[in-house]
Amino acid sequence: MASKLKRRRRVLGASCILAALIVGGSSFAWFTSKDEVVNRLSAKSDYGVGLAEDFTPPENWVPGQKIDKNVGVVNTGNVDAFVRVWLEGEFKLVAESDGPAANVGSYAPADITDNDKMKDLGFKKLTSGGDSYFVKPLSKDKDTNGKSEVQTMQSGGYLAFAPTGAKYQYIVNQDKDVDVYTSTTAHAVTKIRKGSVVQVGAAAAAPSGTTYTAPSNSAGDVDSATFMPTTTGLYLFRHNVDVDDGNNDKNWEYSGYYYVSSTSEDGTWDNQGTYYALKTKTTTDGEKTAYADGIYQNVTNTAGDVTWYIDRQTGEITDAAALVGAKLYAGAQTAVKDDEITWRYTEATPTAPAKLNATITATSGDANKKISVDVGLTNIGIDANKWQYVAATNDTKRATFYYTNDVEDGSTTATLVDDVTLDKDTKQSAYIAFDFDLSVNMNSIQVTIDDDGNECFESVKDGWSADDSKAVAQKGDGTAAAEIATVTWSSVS
Repeated sequence: MASKLKRRRRVLGASCILAALIVGGSSFAWFTSKDEVVNRLSAKSDYGVGLAEDFTPPENWVPGQKIDKNVGVVNTGNVDAFVRVWLEGEFKLVAESDGPAANVGSYAPADITDNDKMKDLGFKKLTSGGDSYFVKPLSKDKDTNGKSEVQTMQSGGYLAFAPTGAKYQYIVNQDKDVDVYTSTTAHAVTKIRKGSVVQVGAAAAAPSGTTYTAPSNSAGDVDSATFMPTTTGLYLFRHNVDVDDGNNDKNWEYSGYYYVSSTSEDGTWDNQGTYYALKTKTTTDGEKTAYADGIYQNVTNTAGDVTWYIDRQTGEITDAAALVGAKLYAGAQTAVKDDEITWRYTEATPTAPAKLNATITATSGDANKKISVDVGLTNIGIDANKWQYVAATNDTKRATFYYTNDVEDGSTTATLVDDVTLDKDTKQSAYIAFDFDLSVNMNSIQVTIDDDGNECFESVKDGWSADDSKAVAQKGDGTAAAEIATVTWSSVS
């Protein structure tokens, strides 16, 4: 018994020694586990808000003509947005300018190489006295009525003025008595037949066939359809007759041109030269009349005596001094920028829609030089899906239109711009031609979401980044909603 106990103690002691050796020469290894789950939250912002337009520009816009132009805003992205729109414009204007005198001699016009617009309008470039002008030749081609611009200027059938020693011819449209020269001095009144050619200023010669020579510079009746000059200079035709106060004195109006002969005309009877239009007089109603501006009926000298340069009965101009103010018709091109345009907003009435008007007026303040364009507007109001007009607090020209609902992804606003009209009261004396570039500007900002998941107005609460170039507005009521239904805008000073 004792020996067994001793043996057990020896084994236990050895085991303890072995355990101690194991512990001293190693370490514990703990079993552990590590796991990771990655949850990726992806976002893609497809923000696309732009203008939607349906518009076909006219080829030749005339006063009173309305052109459809439908403009709204479309959201092609996936983010709701607030939008606002304002309009700007620019006129590229070609208008009558002060041209060179029409009695200073012949000119040598050149083709235009530095202004495509003036070239397209048929102008020629002329340099005189160091100054350059764009002057307008008259067309010799007949229109659908069988008349050319040249023949229109010759209308009236009475030649009132021609250059000294001028040569011209015409065909008589009825039997007529004409002074026909048979030598350098001898002439006799001869009745010639309808259809015969009369050559004025020709060398003295006996009549040959149906051609007759006549005295030079003979004022009087001519056939306006066949009149043809060959000498460079100013030609004026009595156009209209206004009977005066019963004293048989008459006030005459004149049409005409400045003719520049070509080298091919030397010694020949043709009209291969160029006819240049004359500056016109504008009447009080703004319409141009066939009138050579600067033609005076009389001049009063320092002694108070009246010297008549125009025959008070026939309208013949007997002295070139009366033509001192006659000038060539000239044009000039200018760009009228947006800040030079007067913009005015007019609210809708029971009989007329709202409109935004763009007007430019000559610096002289002449109402006949005014060009006015009306932009017709629609869907104006404060109800949902309307456009709210907000006037700028510091610049009435830059009124802005805010949409009264957010524009949801994939949706389009109601139309704002409906049409564009050249105002019927715009006189054609205000322009030769013009282009009007109407810019519809759109600005958008995303709708934000608050902590409760509601759509809110955080992005516009401070006036949508104040900008002096247009009206600035903010949401009148800052209440958020699960889905915005109506936005009422308030102006911000």
